[in-house]
Amino acid sequence: MDNQTIIAFVANVSSVIAVKAGKGHKVIAQMKDGSEVVLKKSGNLKAFVNVFDERVNNNAPRHTTSRYCTFNNKEGVKALASARRYATPIASFQITEAA
Repeated sequence: MDNQTIIAFVANVSSVIAVKAGKGHKVIAQMKDGSEVVLKKSGNLKAFVNVFDERVNNNAPRHTTSRYCTFNNKEGVKALASARRYATPIASFQITEAA
């Protein structure tokens, strides 16, 4: 993925929802064109997903949007991008829990 792909992804996000999945929650981005992108398969529910224009989540699978996302209780939280440099998110979306 490159910066243009991430910027296009951010522009196309309609909402972000969390669905109960086993013991945790699956976080899904709903796009304006009706498609869905899974950002997190399972884990603790956080209030916001912060999207960056560079890789900040090296635990996520390769070539996925998840590598450019962090999940936090506050919006706009910076993330460590390299050894001594923090990245600022380009977008933050509030996660709503689906019924």
